[in-house]
Amino acid sequence: MYYLGSWVYTQFNYFMSIYTKYLELHPVKGIFLYMLFFICGMQVFVPPGAFISFTTPTFMAMFGSYQGILLHFVIVFVTEHTGIFVTYFIGRYICRIGDFLARRLEYFDVFNSLVVTKGARITFLIRLCLIVPYDVVNYVMSTTDISLKDYFIGNNGFIMDFIVSTYIGI
Repeated sequence: MYYLGSWVYTQFNYFMSIYTKYLELHPVKGIFLYMLFFICGMQVFVPPGAFISFTTPTFMAMFGSYQGILLHFVIVFVTEHTGIFVTYFIGRYICRIGDFLARRLEYFDVFNSLVVTKGARITFLIRLCLIVPYDVVNYVMSTTDISLKDYFIGNNGFIMDFIVSTYIGI
């Protein structure tokens, strides 16, 4: 398992180094490609922090320290919310695993009723916890009856993850 993890890490490093060179040569195309990779990566459990920490220095070098971080934040904000909602709709309408979980897990109904009443608050607190796997939360929350508005408001807790990942990338 260690060898598989180290192989994936080295391949991801190699891919991101090629991508950052492309981003420097073609900024507009590179930003849209970044958004596409980010959204697709969220669907297959690539942590968003990996993308953020690798591309922060590139944005800072291209646009200056403060402007680069601000532009990167805006791009990540839009892309992350888009990826969250793509995951949400895949989990809710395509995978349809909520009914399965409700039948198999005895505490799922309690969690579901809690999310229905305090959905934004719970989602926000889960997003603040950097230990919880980000993409798993997307799929788990899509199985509940949380409203789209509460889910959108609660997902702004990922800003803490952005700050930490940006700091690591600097």
